[in-house]
Amino acid sequence: MSNPYYRTMLALSHIRGPLVNDWVEDQVTALTEKVTHQQNQIPRTENVLWTEYEAAFDSAFTDTTKKQRAQSAIQQLRMRGDDLDSYVSTFKHIAKQAEYSLDAQGTIYLFALGLKPGLLRANLHRENPPNTMEEWIAAARTELQKLYRCQVFMYPGQIQHGWTNQQPKQ
Repeated sequence: MSNPYYRTMLALSHIRGPLVNDWVEDQVTALTEKVTHQQNQIPRTENVLWTEYEAAFDSAFTDTTKKQRAQSAIQQLRMRGDDLDSYVSTFKHIAKQAEYSLDAQGTIYLFALGLKPGLLRANLHRENPPNTMEEWIAAARTELQKLYRCQVFMYPGQIQHGWTNQQPKQ
């Protein structure tokens, strides 16, 4: 729909609910006044009607605590089981929401703290410890693969999954 007035009215007609009805009513009133005002009347074809609606919508419904919640979540995020790929994916997503640079030392530190303790230890004891986020991810994958390889050879049929303190059954 190319007419900004009708596009705005259509958008407002889809917003319903007891918590937003008053806001919608106020927006419809303001929009009607803008196009019917005796002085400084805005034509229904002016795109400013739509851009003002967008600004009002963003102002009313933007999650102002999104960044702070992401910052809290990233500090509490921990790798579960041996699912490194999910941990990496979730970490990167939350870091983006928190507006953290992936190669900032603080972000890398939080990533490392969220790894399983044995995996973190293995990465720290490498001959060439990782420095960047991509190096940390690659090193964690390598160390996890090494663990699985050792388990396959040392304990065939009794593979222990994860960085646990459990000993295989004899």
